Amino acid sequence: MRRPTLFLAMASGNLMLRDVRALAEALKDVRIDDETVALAGQLTGAVFGMQCAVEFEHRSRQVAGARRALSYRAELRRSQLALSRSERPGRAWLAGFYFNSALARIAAAADRMTKKLKGGRTLRERAENRQALFARTPEVETVYQAVNDLKHDFEGRSAKDDVTIAVAMDALRAVIEVACDKWPRR
Repeated sequence: MRRPTLFLAMASGNLMLRDVRALAEALKDVRIDDETVALAGQLTGAVFGMQCAVEFEHRSRQVAGARRALSYRAELRRSQLALSRSERPGRAWLAGFYFNSALARIAAAADRMTKKLKGGRTLRERAENRQALFARTPEVETVYQAVNDLKHDFEGRSAKDDVTIAVAMDALRAVIEVACDKWPRR
């Protein structure tokens, strides 16, 4: 039976930070050795990315169509100008940056675990194996597909447009749970 999510769409930052800390606590139970160091690094980076996204108050983009594109373009320009002055980009851009970083690491960890545990020579076989490994948590596949779209869509469709922080947290939780189960700390 699938556990209900602890995350509501607009949960308070304090509650979400508590949930990120719980994931960090669970991550401590993953073994770190020659075999698992890369996986542990990806998961640690994913937890850090989620922590920063929450701290910078990431919000999924809810503005429709052209208005969303104009808003992001303005945000991106402000960030470019800040960087050109050796300043930090704004909080909204940083939140999205860390959120997308977490998504990429979640997808990479899920892919790495799938290859190790289930194999698969072709992309199709690996996709089927990944879906089987994380069958109880479809959010893992949602994150994986969003990251793949972000990597390959020239128009720059953003993964954060499709994946809420709640979906990402559920996916990260599932990946950490499998890692704890398959590679427990000794």
